[in-house]
Amino acid sequence: MGTVLQAVFFLTLFVRCREDLSRRLGREHHTRYYVEDDFDEQMLPLVKRAQDAVAAVLGSAVDAAGLLDDIANTVQLPQQEWEIAQTCAEMTRVKRRIRSLRDGGARLDEMLEPQWKALRQSAEAVERRVAALEGYAERTAAADAAYREWQVMEELEDIGADVQELLARSVQDELAVAEIGRLAEKTPLTELRRTVEEARQAGLVLAAGEKEPA
Repeated sequence: MGTVLQAVFFLTLFVRCREDLSRRLGREHHTRYYVEDDFDEQMLPLVKRAQDAVAAVLGSAVDAAGLLDDIANTVQLPQQEWEIAQTCAEMTRVKRRIRSLRDGGARLDEMLEPQWKALRQSAEAVERRVAALEGYAERTAAADAAYREWQVMEELEDIGADVQELLARSVQDELAVAEIGRLAEKTPLTELRRTVEEARQAGLVLAAGEKEPA
């Protein structure tokens, strides 16, 4: 029983330590990561759009082939994504603070209007930045399509070379057929048939001669 109680106590202590550690790490590193709750209904779609655009570029075939500025993409695109997330999270935080003050009456709402205007301008700026990322992703997709088309053309050229080789081999096949025919004529069976036919013809001639009157 004592061993069981010790095990239960240790497990409980371990879970609590893990929970305390998770909270402490989350508190200390919160500015280094974000979760969906850090963004409101307007900012979260912008963050996701930025993530999708960056993933589309970094996951493209042309980027993997080194046809884009892969070093800049690897460094700058994640930085762009992070800065957009930072801005959206900060805007969400400020808007939530402003909303908590809006119950102060018409006079306070009027005082808060400049802050709302500044937030709208910031949101428009972030929207343009996200749109620029999406434009880059669209051009990358077009480049991917062109790259795939080029690859197909290269493959078609290789296939054409293979077809030409097959056509050349078909000529060889025709020559081989004639050669095989000549070989077949030289087989013992063919020679036997020829000899039998000659003997048969000779027999026919002989039989015809014997029937002639003396």
